[in-house]
Amino acid sequence: MPANAEAAGAATPPEPRRVRQIVLVGLSGVGKSSVGAELAARFGWPLLDTDDLVRERTGQTPAQLITGKPAFPPVEGLEKQMWDTQCVSCHSWTKTALCDQAKTYQANDVSIMRLPHPLGPRFKVALQKWAENGCR
Repeated sequence: MPANAEAAGAATPPEPRRVRQIVLVGLSGVGKSSVGAELAARFGWPLLDTDDLVRERTGQTPAQLITGKPAFPPVEGLEKQMWDTQCVSCHSWTKTALCDQAKTYQANDVSIMRLPHPLGPRFKVALQKWAENGCR
């Protein structure tokens, strides 16, 4: 039996890959931008902050967009007076607010799948089913 593993036909381990990017994900205000700036400085990498990209593209901060007036109805066919107002609790993640949103999806006999949602169509379907069960 050969003394070394290479002679025996053992596979050599692959070369380690160099990390080329780090993606930070988290809730608003937890420090992603600060940590990202520190990492970029430490590694000499460019920093791509999505808050900056949103500001460049829309002229508003993410916080301004979240508290602003909706650009289109959350459910196709929903009467304009129900959604065309300044958003006060649109992004409130309380059980009551989510249940109200879920009931809206349940009450409107329209395809909620066709409209974009930041969390995807499965989120709308899940809320709709949750409303069917009394938000329990």
